[in-house]
Amino acid sequence: MPKVSVIIPLYNGERYVRSAIESVLCQTFRDFELIVVDDGSTDRSKEIVVNMTGPITYIYQENSGTAAARNCGFVNSRGDYIAFLDQDDRWYPQKLEVQVGQLDDAPQLGVVYSDIDLINEEENVLEHGPLRNWSDPAEKSGFFGIFPEYPRPDPYPSAALIRREVFLRAGMFDPAFKRNCFEDVDLWFRIVRKNLGQFFFYPEPLVQIRRHPLQGGRNKQAWQENWILCSDKLLELYSDDPRIPALRWKLARMFSHTGKYLIREGNVQQGRMYLKRALNCYPFYWKNLSRLVRSYLGLV
Repeated sequence: MPKVSVIIPLYNGERYVRSAIESVLCQTFRDFELIVVDDGSTDRSKEIVVNMTGPITYIYQENSGTAAARNCGFVNSRGDYIAFLDQDDRWYPQKLEVQVGQLDDAPQLGVVYSDIDLINEEENVLEHGPLRNWSDPAEKSGFFGIFPEYPRPDPYPSAALIRREVFLRAGMFDPAFKRNCFEDVDLWFRIVRKNLGQFFFYPEPLVQIRRHPLQGGRNKQAWQENWILCSDKLLELYSDDPRIPALRWKLARMFSHTGKYLIREGNVQQGRMYLKRALNCYPFYWKNLSRLVRSYLGLV
């Protein structure tokens, strides 16, 4: 049985998936299995994967989204530790060796994750280790400031290694997130809320996160839909927490500001929807109520 299960969700990734797989096969830590879950690709992705040599398992499923593909890989995995790698990202050779050692040495840890390097289409480094110096004074009074136990900086899925039992007890990724955004935030919050294990941040980059024009999963509509879903799940997750009024107030402000800008961009109907969500979150946010009324008067 392998120590680590590496899972790559794949959708029309013919341009970069070979590079991602090669970065796994070049790991200095060798006790792993690699599972590639093809989420209904229509390009040459399957041909590329099945013609590569190494401990690779290829699984095909009808298009269901990144979260569902990751879960499919997990269900078919055997490792004690779980690592996810997006099809357009890359690992440095020591990634698994470093993180396996961290989990082995500290049983109180549930998730370990590292800093990253941002790269472009040609794999040139755009920014080296942007997370290690992360600081934002606004966070003290902002959204994540409400929950200081949430890991900061945010873990990238490609940069994390998770204990199998932690991922399973957290409920895996929620397949309701159809696009690749916010499904990781939802998972990290559930791990924190259920007290399933500590997070540890390793301040050296072990992963390359690629930035390129083909990242269509992060379009504005998908971001908005997943942000609403994540917010609703947060409210449910913390419904009996004494900090819920602060969470509702912060969400109301965020929804209201989004609604204001959408209306100013000409998307009046969707903008009003956000203003109404803000009203539901915190009815006594008078600035939002004013914006909602003025939206019907054409004054926002």
